[in-house]
Amino acid sequence: MLVAEGDIQDAEILVVKRNIAERFNKFQPVGGITDTAGITKFTISAEVIRTAARQPAPYPEGTPWFIVARMYEQVGSVKTASLKVVRSRQEALAALGVAEPAFECVE
Repeated sequence: MLVAEGDIQDAEILVVKRNIAERFNKFQPVGGITDTAGITKFTISAEVIRTAARQPAPYPEGTPWFIVARMYEQVGSVKTASLKVVRSRQEALAALGVAEPAFECVE
């Protein structure tokens, strides 16, 4: 799970997406959740969002992926049933069948 908080800027989004892919390959989880509820400021240009959304998903094909970011769903070039836009982390966890999550910080 990626939890994004605070002020998110252009330079960060593509690096974060690459880091997700690297950690996914290392830990091989059964699904992914990107929780953006803690973002207080989103200073990312529309062009950077479009660039990120058009890149391949950072998870393997068929992996359940939950994100709260409507633009990804609207402009993403990777149209897949695996991508679900949800309103909360709890909704994503329920969809994955995780009743009692236990997370560790991975830097």
